Amino acid sequence: MKVSQTRLEARTHRPDVELCRDPPYHRLVEEVGQIQESLDLLNRKLNEAEHSHQVTYENSFHSEMDSNKLSIS
Repeated sequence: MKVSQTRLEARTHRPDVELCRDPPYHRLVEEVGQIQESLDLLNRKLNEAEHSHQVTYENSFHSEMDSNKLSIS
């Protein structure tokens, strides 16, 4: 992501070249958008995995507590 953003930024500082919206510019903008979408998706998946891990951990803890109660009785 940073590479694409840096390339876009560098294009704005080219000496003696007007800013233009040429095909390479549009491709860079598209690339940055795709990378951002991928990052958003990965972050959502990470949050889901962390939530699933927490639920599994809590279920395991409660199962262990229940089995300890049964073995004490």
